[in-house]
Amino acid sequence: MAYNVFTKPNLEVLTGVSVNSDVQIGAPEKMFFTPESFSFANKAAAILQATWTAGIVSQDILPIPFVEEYTDNSEKTTYYVSPITKIATKVREGKFDITFKIKFDPALYIRLRALNGTQMRMLWVDGSNHVVGTSPDGTAVKGVLSGTIEVEMWETSTGDNLSFIPIRFVAESSTERNDQVAIFDVAWNIKGLNGVQPVTIATSGPSASALTVDITITDDAVPLEGLTLTTQFSALKASDGAALTITEVTPSTTIPGRYALAITSNVTGTINLAGVVALGTQFYKGTATAYTVS
Repeated sequence: MAYNVFTKPNLEVLTGVSVNSDVQIGAPEKMFFTPESFSFANKAAAILQATWTAGIVSQDILPIPFVEEYTDNSEKTTYYVSPITKIATKVREGKFDITFKIKFDPALYIRLRALNGTQMRMLWVDGSNHVVGTSPDGTAVKGVLSGTIEVEMWETSTGDNLSFIPIRFVAESSTERNDQVAIFDVAWNIKGLNGVQPVTIATSGPSASALTVDITITDDAVPLEGLTLTTQFSALKASDGAALTITEVTPSTTIPGRYALAITSNVTGTINLAGVVALGTQFYKGTATAYTVS
């Protein structure tokens, strides 16, 4: 009789780790959620910080704060062993199932609850900067697909522990994580990436050529500093939504988070950040704020 021939796959294509390596994958320390449709084109793209930054700016990648506690609830593959023949028959494939906890923050919890019951993909990073995902076609890199994400009831502090947000991730497929695994390393601080934070914009001193704005991070009212480019702002006319031209941004030297904007032929309109603005590994998004030029 003929036998199937097993050909060892080229594991180095995606893992970047020798098939004989003693590399160990540790518990997740940082999680990233993406929509089901999102993927990196290939490993070369997946290891670049610029690619991850672009994904966060487009809000296709959602970094989750550091994991404080982690529980592996995964089900083992179940076999039936005949007491007579002693032959084992697979009854049910095991399934990847984890619960991880992050520090409780009221504003963050409200935003995460919007994900409850949704289907997402998840990539994660361990303590050695190994990034773990999948590659169904052997080229594109994406996260493991969930059945649903469960953002569970937040836990109160007991005196010995902090308040936590438990998040449960149960894989949709019994085999995707294992049969299509992609593991790779990055040479930059991927665990330093944070999600998009909302900011609040207040205006003062509008004139035909200028506008002053004060910008604070909404969740903690900390002034947002570091904006220096005209392309980081967007001013629109109230009358028809046409763009106004910002020619200069001057940060205040005495009041953190305050910026003087020079605007050509300024008229009544709205001011906002230009989409999602990246400052290093931090990302910010505003809401259009109206002002009146009398």
